[in-house]
Amino acid sequence: MQTVMIVGAGKGGSALLRILMETSMLKVKVIVDTNPHAPGLKLAKEYGIQTGTDWREFISEEIDIIIEVTGDQEVFLQLREAKRKHSVLIPGSVAYLIAALIEEKEDLISSIENEKFKHDLIFNSTGDGMIGINRQSEIILFNQSAEEMIGVKKEKAIGRHILDVIPNSQLQRVMETRRAEQNQELVLNNGLKIITTRIPMIGENSELIGAFAVFK
Repeated sequence: MQTVMIVGAGKGGSALLRILMETSMLKVKVIVDTNPHAPGLKLAKEYGIQTGTDWREFISEEIDIIIEVTGDQEVFLQLREAKRKHSVLIPGSVAYLIAALIEEKEDLISSIENEKFKHDLIFNSTGDGMIGINRQSEIILFNQSAEEMIGVKKEKAIGRHILDVIPNSQLQRVMETRRAEQNQELVLNNGLKIITTRIPMIGENSELIGAFAVFK
């Protein structure tokens, strides 16, 4: 994780601090401002972040990124001359752009995770067993009902060859023929008789992706 020092704790520095605190990629180590009553310093103390009034006190520390948001060109030039060789100095305008991109990325990840949660909820709430395999006949989908009927936990099924979990599975045949098979009877190793529908998974360009089975 990259460590950050923010130079300038006014309105801009405070806004930037809030954005960076929401990301998991960067860690704000210190924020400084010549005004000891700057709003960003107060906010930093609430977050438990080190504060100061002179950036020179921290310039020798292990700081990966220095963000200058004072708007003072002289401060920027001084920081450029004094910073450690490995430290990266970023002007406020660029920092805001980067922060906005990071925030957008975090929002996108959150949205994707929410959608995945919804899909997993639906996938595992149905009473039908569901199993999906890829072109190598490895199990890539295995819901809770499949666990209960087959007697194998999802964690032990995912990634295994379908015949290692269901020795008499016909999903490979469905991939070979590319034809769906509906309402077929199958007896599992544990003696449970199921009725299953097998479907080949075909991509937009007619490429074979795998096969999927629904059973009860």
